[in-house]
Amino acid sequence: MSHTAEARVAHPSPTGEESASNAVSQHPRLSVVGAGSKVQTVASASPATPHGIWRGTVEAARPGQLRVLAEGAGGVSLDARRAAGCLLRPEVGDVVLCHAQNGAPVYVLSVLERTAGVPVLDVEGDLNIQAGGRLGIEAQDVRVGAGRILQLEAPDVNLTARTGRLRFLGLDLLAGKLNARLGHLSSVATAIDSAVDCLTQKIRTGVREVGTEIVRAGGIRQFVRDRYLLRAGRADILADEHVTVDAKKINLG
Repeated sequence: MSHTAEARVAHPSPTGEESASNAVSQHPRLSVVGAGSKVQTVASASPATPHGIWRGTVEAARPGQLRVLAEGAGGVSLDARRAAGCLLRPEVGDVVLCHAQNGAPVYVLSVLERTAGVPVLDVEGDLNIQAGGRLGIEAQDVRVGAGRILQLEAPDVNLTARTGRLRFLGLDLLAGKLNARLGHLSSVATAIDSAVDCLTQKIRTGVREVGTEIVRAGGIRQFVRDRYLLRAGRADILADEHVTVDAKKINLG
């Protein structure tokens, strides 16, 4: 009779410390406290999400999305939105006031401190500013820039300045009546085209220098109270029918 021998290897049972370590390795939020036979496992606390109103620092700023590092909350960083009432656009490094509730997005209510950069009032979409009384804007320098159209509408418009400059590629002026009072007027133009029903000018002293002047008129009448002098290198008077010269005394030659 033959007997089969079975060899059995005894594996040592894990100690309490090893069992706790294995359990901790399978649970990311457990940690081992103590040594030897006195081993305790405690849950590691994750950073708490702040609730209510709290302060934070802007870490990243992109159109429509912010990243805010909360103060006093274990350094938790949260995605946030800018509230509709926060007109000052948050930038990286700004200290902001935030609000959060369970299940609701985090909103940036206002900018408390600005470290660097130029503050920008920014809103999404259209913006209307209405005032029941007067609206005043005072600054050392004021610049108004529009990408497409700048439109001013008012029953009465007043512009006052020491000096002024207007630069246009094209200008259309439409007015029912134009009154201009000028101390001195200088104008330079390549060509001037004007169409007038009636032109009336009152000039105390007039001086014109013209290279060549051509006048086409249905009739010309000139009335001179004192002396009329015409001097030319050559003068021609041509008439289809007749020429009349009437005076008390006529000198020719």
